[in-house]
Amino acid sequence: PACNSDTKQDAGLVAIRCTNNECPEQIKGQITHFIKALEIDEIGTTLVDKLVDTCNVKNPLDLYKLTIDQVANIDRMGIKSADKVTRNLALSLKEVPLNKFLYSLGINGIGRSTTKLLAKKFTLQELKEITKDSLLNIEGIGEITANDFLDYFKENIKDIESLEALLEIKKVSVIVQNTENKVANKSFVL
Repeated sequence: PACNSDTKQDAGLVAIRCTNNECPEQIKGQITHFIKALEIDEIGTTLVDKLVDTCNVKNPLDLYKLTIDQVANIDRMGIKSADKVTRNLALSLKEVPLNKFLYSLGINGIGRSTTKLLAKKFTLQELKEITKDSLLNIEGIGEITANDFLDYFKENIKDIESLEALLEIKKVSVIVQNTENKVANKSFVL
């Protein structure tokens, strides 16, 4: 890895991961994933690099602490661009579907389809208290995915709850069952 830390390969998986949670490249990847998952405009990978390197952004929560002046002081940014960035961050706080929130966390082995399954069946509060057996009873979730989910929530519960306090997380409604309807198989945020 870029930080020259040790790497780890989980049993049965191909991916090799950096073990350094403070690795700048890992932080940049996590923040970029969060931004893309929540579809926050005006913040690309180049700006994420600069935010991590110059504004001490270490996690998604730090994005919401940025001021217009901090962003404007970044090389090649001005007040207008900084205003757009901070406005879009503020807009991203509103009406975040639970599945998007779960996906934005970047939990190993938890993709969009798994977050949709979880969001249809549970609230965030229920997921914070869920057991391994309950996860394993969901079709499509196996032992590794259940362990990754539970480990992530256990290790990051404070950050999850801090994000929960900031964001307006909305429960995803049940998928419409009528296949002849134009809105069939679509999810809606109510």
